[in-house]
Amino acid sequence: MWLRRKVGLVVLLVVGTILVVLSPNDNLYYTQEPEKVLPGLKIDNRSAPFFGYGDLKHLSMNEFEQALQYDVVNLTMLDYNASYLIQRPAENVCNGVDMVVYVMTMANEKSYQQRQAIRRLVKDQSFGGTIIVRFFFGKLDDIRLDLIAQEYQDYNDLVYYNIVDYYRDNFIKWHSMNIWHMSYCSNVPYYLKLDDDTSVSFTRLFHWLDKDFDGKTKDLNEYFICPQMSGFRPVRDKNNERWYISHEEWPQKYWPTYCYGYFVFTTNYTIDALLRVTPETKLLHMDDVMFTGVMREKANVPVIHWSGVVPSLSQNRDCGSDGTPIRIAVHNAKSPLRWRFDYRRIERAYCNKH
Repeated sequence: MWLRRKVGLVVLLVVGTILVVLSPNDNLYYTQEPEKVLPGLKIDNRSAPFFGYGDLKHLSMNEFEQALQYDVVNLTMLDYNASYLIQRPAENVCNGVDMVVYVMTMANEKSYQQRQAIRRLVKDQSFGGTIIVRFFFGKLDDIRLDLIAQEYQDYNDLVYYNIVDYYRDNFIKWHSMNIWHMSYCSNVPYYLKLDDDTSVSFTRLFHWLDKDFDGKTKDLNEYFICPQMSGFRPVRDKNNERWYISHEEWPQKYWPTYCYGYFVFTTNYTIDALLRVTPETKLLHMDDVMFTGVMREKANVPVIHWSGVVPSLSQNRDCGSDGTPIRIAVHNAKSPLRWRFDYRRIERAYCNKH
């Protein structure tokens, strides 16, 4: 079992912190009955954690962690094993939801500003489906618990896992999103993974989803829609702390075809397939390559390049077959102002009709 629930009250000692968990459930995946929900962003903070402080500036890490409820996750790979705790959501959190948007974020002030921009702009958009947004974060030395705790009370859209948030360990964050989806939201058909510097028009995304991405995903249950990366090599420079990959870790000259990880759209069937091949996969400290390249090949899932997901607004003004711009998302929105600017440019995009 990748995710394990304990029966009754259990006290865990993890890095000097006492955490109180869990309630009974023996199934890794479970299906929830849908309820009628109007299209748009679904926000429910009725079950937000209560931290017991009027002044959240004095909240300690121990108090923060004890206010949350957790499930135990076992990450088992061919050459790597780890267990960690992941925050458990309220029951029925995904009832009536069409898509969960998973955003990789951090618990510092800069990321807080990005989250606020994302919340405002997603809430203001009109689209033909219902989504929830979940921001995943781990531990930091400069963690802003005052901001984080207030966000829980205002939005309750954060998901905490008790591992230090280190770039080369982003594979744990991605794994936690996969587990969270299939454990609590397996009834939700669509899964979008984003970095918090990626502006997205959900109006445009739902348009192309309804059109099977201009026919590219017709009759497919498993696929990745993303900016496709082919013919790229691992970084062999040991001075590159983020992206260095040794020959021992990846002996081949080139990476497999994979998704540039700032925007990865897929299905619950695909996530299930990835989890099933995880135990037979070696650890690779390039999370997008490992999940959408190595595991994807093992699971025989196709990558479908969507040229309307771009790193720059100057790129691609093409239309789809129905005359609608294909542009959906733009990367490198490093500030809330840029996030808003890029989003508005996506919405106003015109295209070169051939």
